[in-house]
Amino acid sequence: MKTGAAIIIFIFCFFGMRSQSFNPLLATMLQDTLNTYVSQITNIKGMSASVFIPGQGLWQGVKANSYTGQPITSSMRFGIASNTKLFVAAMLLKLEENNILSLEDSLHTYISITNPNINPNIKIHQLLNHTSGVSDPFFTSPWFDTINNNSTRIFTPDEVLGWVGPPLFTPGTSWGYSNTNYVLAAMVAKSATGVELAQMFRDSIISPLNLSETFTDVQESVSGILAHRWWNSIDYHDTSRVGLNTAVGYAGSIFSTSADMAYWYNALFNGDVINQTSLNKLTTFVTTSNPNYQYGLGLSRETTQGFQYWGHGGRTWGYKSKMIYDNCLDVVVTGLCNSDPAGSDAVTFLLYRAVKNHIPACSGPISGPASVCEGTNSVTYTVPPVPNANSYVWTFPSGVSGTSTSNTISLNFGANASSGIIKVTGVNNYGPGGSSSLSVTVHPKPATSPITGPTNVCTGSKGVTYSVNNTVGSSYVWVITGGNQASGNNSNAITVDWGQAGPGQIIVVETNVNNCTGTPVLMAVNINDQATYYQDADGDGFGNPNQHQVACGQPTGYVANNLDCNDSNALINPVATEICNNVDDNCNGNVDETYSLLVNSNQDSGINTLRQILQCAQNNDTIRFAATIDTIKLLSPVTINKNITLLDETAGNIVLAFNLDSSGFNGALSGISIPVFSAVKMENINIFHQNNSPAKPAVTNHGNLTLKNCTFKGIPVTVFIQMPGSHLVHEGIIILK
Repeated sequence: MKTGAAIIIFIFCFFGMRSQSFNPLLATMLQDTLNTYVSQITNIKGMSASVFIPGQGLWQGVKANSYTGQPITSSMRFGIASNTKLFVAAMLLKLEENNILSLEDSLHTYISITNPNINPNIKIHQLLNHTSGVSDPFFTSPWFDTINNNSTRIFTPDEVLGWVGPPLFTPGTSWGYSNTNYVLAAMVAKSATGVELAQMFRDSIISPLNLSETFTDVQESVSGILAHRWWNSIDYHDTSRVGLNTAVGYAGSIFSTSADMAYWYNALFNGDVINQTSLNKLTTFVTTSNPNYQYGLGLSRETTQGFQYWGHGGRTWGYKSKMIYDNCLDVVVTGLCNSDPAGSDAVTFLLYRAVKNHIPACSGPISGPASVCEGTNSVTYTVPPVPNANSYVWTFPSGVSGTSTSNTISLNFGANASSGIIKVTGVNNYGPGGSSSLSVTVHPKPATSPITGPTNVCTGSKGVTYSVNNTVGSSYVWVITGGNQASGNNSNAITVDWGQAGPGQIIVVETNVNNCTGTPVLMAVNINDQATYYQDADGDGFGNPNQHQVACGQPTGYVANNLDCNDSNALINPVATEICNNVDDNCNGNVDETYSLLVNSNQDSGINTLRQILQCAQNNDTIRFAATIDTIKLLSPVTINKNITLLDETAGNIVLAFNLDSSGFNGALSGISIPVFSAVKMENINIFHQNNSPAKPAVTNHGNLTLKNCTFKGIPVTVFIQMPGSHLVHEGIIILK
């Protein structure tokens, strides 16, 4: 592995849930427990304890005194002694994660061993789990007295290694607790990085986790107020700790608070410090001589009164510590005491037992599918009933819905459901307790393409191909109505043999590689006998008899009839209305056989104008004017060569106006002419013309003209000329202006 002098700073994110609300009933019970047992165990000078429960957060309690007249406070710092070892183990695992060293490396790779009692081939992991066989001189004569009698002296690691006696056993063959192992581990870390382990703690653990009440004694300045330490009932607060904490070094020199230690354990075991591979190594426990005690890397696994937990104990001159972590409930209980000897470890356990006996217990595994398809409803998940729980809280990913307060829930996975974690937590009057989680993957349903293939087929057609886009890993089920699938089972492409004439249908359902079934895709098919279809170029629904084809279904742009007489004009067809336009509009072989005699346009040309209707009118017809027409301006001469009547039945007379000097009247002798043999009657008609020549009258009568209630107006006054041989009859009032 590589070595070097670079400072290694590991940065990770930790969001301690420090603002949650701890259950007040449980908080009261814990404080009562702390008060009762600290008071009953007389060798406990003072104690600070904390409990961290996921979903509730942190409880802190204190009892008794730092010294006479000064109660313990939750912010006072205590020596955590051998609980320092977990920091060392985590830091070395972090170095391994970053390829600085390997726990399989031997001591001699990093440090020179001069004491023959220390095997240079010991592996780093054997130091951390106490299987190295290295003996512990700290609590044996004369070194115990040497430390005690030199409280201000700085002991070096090399000096301490010189105290080590004969090995307890061959490395890896047994187990024996030794503080020397962690003195050696700290030397390895410094040799591999060139950085003091206390600085690595600060940069990689303490600062990122915001453990602001934690420091390494001697290596760092004292932070905060220290609880007085009582050793054998004597206050050692004013006695220097330099000798003690430089001798034991990183085997037991960290100071902290119970709250910081609770946050530390929670962060570590929730993956905020080291990765899962490292956590697996940290929690690989080896047996010891005590069947209720196993050891990992700076971490023990203990069983007390039937409760199994992880943690560690610690004691030094004047301080004791006990950490408990329940890896099922994810609960942390920490207890710090400022006296040694003391029965404080029992109090810490009793706090843990109170939590275990009152909050909901560990939840069993969630049963239910870990792989579901979007859009699937009523998917059931359940956990075995949780002891102490009277209700359950379920959480699930976005897009998933369901409601339950029991140990079973039915979930609906919507079209936009996300993959994620389904979690259930038992709850009772003391708050949330154990929880279980299940990682669920939500797979999308296949999006099947439209079916391609002919929608019109002939009766009895064979081997007609239909298909959808192929998706790798998908299978397809086809359902045919009106025929039979001839080939392509489970494939995206099939052939069909069609049967008798009538409606047919194809349905395909796709199932993808994740066993998710898509929405059925349908295609309607017309099964037809052969027939002749006629082109309908103008889109009026009637076909051209001269353009046709034979097919088994109606082709696009074709119809089944051949009744159109003009396939280029959609206004001409058998259901059109015949109008006066010299065209057979309704395809019946007649031109203008029915027409309108009502003028409803004030224009001089076009449909339903006076000029057009005069062309279509027959003898003895009466031409009327719509109420909306008041003036018609004629742009060219009009000759009325039929026997007709012009009648305005509205309140005001219709005005026929023209200007004989305009270009449309070039060569014309008058505006309106009535030829010989024509008989015309005008009733309620006003004639207005504007020209400069007396020789150009408005009306020239060569035939028979009857006027009733008419007005003639012009410039000059010559507006009407009665030709020789013609006849004029007037009725009512005739006005000439």
